[in-house]
Amino acid sequence: MDILKKDHDFCYEKLFNRMHDGIVICSPSEDGNHFLIFDCNHSFEKMTGIKKTEFLDERFSEFFSEYKDTPLEKAMQDSYKTGKTIFVAPYYQDHETGGWRENQVIRLSDGRIAVLFSDASEKKEVEEKQIQDKELIATILDAVPDILGLLDKEYNVIRYNKKRYELFNVTPEEKNKKKCYELIGKSLPCRIRAVGKTIENKRP
Repeated sequence: MDILKKDHDFCYEKLFNRMHDGIVICSPSEDGNHFLIFDCNHSFEKMTGIKKTEFLDERFSEFFSEYKDTPLEKAMQDSYKTGKTIFVAPYYQDHETGGWRENQVIRLSDGRIAVLFSDASEKKEVEEKQIQDKELIATILDAVPDILGLLDKEYNVIRYNKKRYELFNVTPEEKNKKKCYELIGKSLPCRIRAVGKTIENKRP
């Protein structure tokens, strides 16, 4: 049994310290309102730039005061009390080893809490690029003096340009409630028109 336990501990430590995400294991105190740092992996040490020998057994939200009274601290408390895995939306840490982070909080079978710290920088870059692309498309469409619109195959309006909104006298929010043909007072799709033929034939 001792050999099996040693093998288990060795495999656990090897996996724990090879994970790319930072991991902190915390023990609950004061009925799960606070947490003492029990262990962490090498990735978390690298993220924080601090060796774990400096903060083991310290209260998590006091040693890492930037997390006090934050969604992460609340997620730790809620996960401990409910047993549910909780995800914390990406947030930005503005310090030397910071950047965009997101967390996953898990209550372990022994009652401790595991907090995963993932680098969300790439995800945020993609999201920001998508926002910029949408804004660029909107700017181009609104600059065109003709009436333009983007539709899906179900005749739902993705977007009109400014000229089209002015013609129909509707807001971007109002157009989401109707099909494109309903905005011009029709009850059925305009299949014999250019729009209908384009959608049916899947070509201009």
